[in-house]
Amino acid sequence: MKRQKQSGYYKYKAQKMCKGCERREKVKKSIFSGNTLKRGISALLAVCTAAVLFLSPSMGMGAQAAGKGDLSSQACQLVDRKTIEYLANFSTLPSSDDGMFYLYQLKTYEYAIPDEAAPVASCEQSLNAVMHFPLDSTASNGRLYAKFALVVLQGGRKVMIGNPQYISNPEMMATSSRRVPRPAKSTQGIETTNIIINGSGTGDVPVTHVNRTAQILVGAGTVVTHPKASDEVKDPHPWDHTYYMMNAANDEGIAGLVKDLQNYAANSRAQDFIIGNEVNERKWNYMNWTDWNSFVREYAQAFRVCYTAIKSVNAQANVYVSLDQCWDRNRPTSHPEYYSYIDVKDFLIKFNNNISSTGNIDWCLAIHPYTVPLTYAKFWDMSGVTVETPEYCRSQVANNHMVTFQNVTVITDFMSKPEYANRFGQVRDIIVNEFGVSATQGEDVQVAALCAAFYSFEKNPYITQVIYLDNLGDGVDSRLSERGWAAFNSFGTEEEAAYMDWAKQYIGISDWSKVIR
Repeated sequence: MKRQKQSGYYKYKAQKMCKGCERREKVKKSIFSGNTLKRGISALLAVCTAAVLFLSPSMGMGAQAAGKGDLSSQACQLVDRKTIEYLANFSTLPSSDDGMFYLYQLKTYEYAIPDEAAPVASCEQSLNAVMHFPLDSTASNGRLYAKFALVVLQGGRKVMIGNPQYISNPEMMATSSRRVPRPAKSTQGIETTNIIINGSGTGDVPVTHVNRTAQILVGAGTVVTHPKASDEVKDPHPWDHTYYMMNAANDEGIAGLVKDLQNYAANSRAQDFIIGNEVNERKWNYMNWTDWNSFVREYAQAFRVCYTAIKSVNAQANVYVSLDQCWDRNRPTSHPEYYSYIDVKDFLIKFNNNISSTGNIDWCLAIHPYTVPLTYAKFWDMSGVTVETPEYCRSQVANNHMVTFQNVTVITDFMSKPEYANRFGQVRDIIVNEFGVSATQGEDVQVAALCAAFYSFEKNPYITQVIYLDNLGDGVDSRLSERGWAAFNSFGTEEEAAYMDWAKQYIGISDWSKVIR
């Protein structure tokens, strides 16, 4: 959100080994001079040769599909704590100088194969190619954090096939599966801890002070601060900012992220980790302006490093992406806010494409569905809005430009699409890790809006936890009164119905569907 957050202690695998493949060669008929018999023999020989070449998987590769072939799937995973398995499935094979596949190791931030690089594994080309090679090292510069590119030689050149793949199951390395039940609702400060890390192995909060949910943040000028997030470098589109993009752009930054996250995963009570805050906004996830594709790519790189570090310690930990409520506003390049944030919908599309195309992992989602506007709780009656026109604020929710508790199903329905599923085909875990209701319009309005919000969250099958922000912040007072706390504590209990009935009567509705989608 566009507001000041509190920091410090308060708040956040048909394995088939390469045995050759079906290989087809085009057989060009020879042109014989002479009698019909010769022509008949020639034709017969051609047919027989073609049949032999088609049936024999051990023959040469001259008839393979040109170019990069047709890659249907690929994956990279641990089969045990010492061995990596890479698989690639083709419907048609790429052309090749020597009929071989080669696998090269790249660093997180590398996108081309270094000239001096040697392959880590190789095999004969096959429609179902499998390669095994040692993990080698779990250090930040080792293979657990690397990606692996499939290559063929074409005209003496290394040609990459498909996207490089990361190890998708780092939890295979974990010695812990620690997870205790968490409440359906809680509050920041009780449930969460904000931690500003610096790459030293710890952050500004001792491990003994960390709660079940840790929100990982980065400040300025540390080894884990992205090199393109420097306040000393001229920004063509500068923007006010508080926290910075994490650094997975060099070895030092990756090592720092791994050191810090493994420490908290191993030694604190944290079992849920939120990587950054509202990371679609440059205010909370700052780097110098480039473009939104690069912005999301840099975050996705850092997120995967953090995810791998955490899951390689605690297999049952959840790792979340934190996003705000700007769902689909479509600011044009001429609008000043275009350089401030990327819509959540667009961020999710880019982030998911990046992760799924390079080795799907079980990332989770943390959202902030505040009211619109933030300081106005009387959502059923917008006539009192003064920061914008009532019509504008109403349209932001009605047209799904912004997401509040009223239309939060916009996000959960989107995340229910098959292409956004986790590795097991399930909808990813979704939490509301930051939410508050303004007290500006009085206690009755706040309590009624609070009831409406929790009704929406409770009835949504995909939201598994709500964390309330009881806070006096940058122009927003979401602190609850004694009566507000009584209502909050009633949610999920037998006492809830009385508060819900009162809230509907106060709002002037007989059913929540009148104001909640």
